[in-house]
Amino acid sequence: MRVLITRPLDAALDTAAELQSRGHDAIVEPLLTIVIEQGPPVDTGRYARLVLTSANGARAAAARMADRQIPVLAVGPATAAEARARGFTQVIMADGNGIEGIVSALARLPATGDRPLLHVAGTDVAGDLAAEARKLGLTLERMTLYRAVATPALSRNACEALKAGNIDAVMFFSPRTAEIFARLAHDEGLGQHLGRLGACVISQNAARALKSLTFGKVLVAQETTVGAMLDLLDDL
Repeated sequence: MRVLITRPLDAALDTAAELQSRGHDAIVEPLLTIVIEQGPPVDTGRYARLVLTSANGARAAAARMADRQIPVLAVGPATAAEARARGFTQVIMADGNGIEGIVSALARLPATGDRPLLHVAGTDVAGDLAAEARKLGLTLERMTLYRAVATPALSRNACEALKAGNIDAVMFFSPRTAEIFARLAHDEGLGQHLGRLGACVISQNAARALKSLTFGKVLVAQETTVGAMLDLLDDL
């Protein structure tokens, strides 16, 4: 199967390797570029715990933090794995998905005293994690350490492959990449070429971002993991 991957480049290359190991052909078409903000080192000593809600947050945190001993709460397996790969030594993974999973984990963890939690995030944040933390009597500070820049247009290679029917499925790992693809596909007049394709999406929110397009199938992963996304290909 020929699969178009819309993730940022580093993540897309990792996913492409996974696809190839399963016998699929991968076409990398990053719709976002992750830019880590430059600045002074972050003083982690004033925080009780680091909260990471994306693998990009783990990369951005590592770029600005010398202390990798701070306890980390990661939103899921991909984020937890990235935090460990970046040298953080005390990583706990939330059981559920998204903000709900983080809040549930925070409610079960030991009290942190007077020190706040630090949420490393990008410029685009879904939900209000700080408000949910306050309901638990916790103070959570958000620090924006990276931004995701949208690509202005689909590449010629991707457009030609879609028009020629040389792609079988498109993978969307976030609502934002789905939204960007929908807009760029309309710009290129690709709507009529998507009816035989499958769309594999990470969440219902990502599926909703594709509502203006007509795919042959739209399949939603049961978990927010790469493995669950790749498993969707078996149903196309």
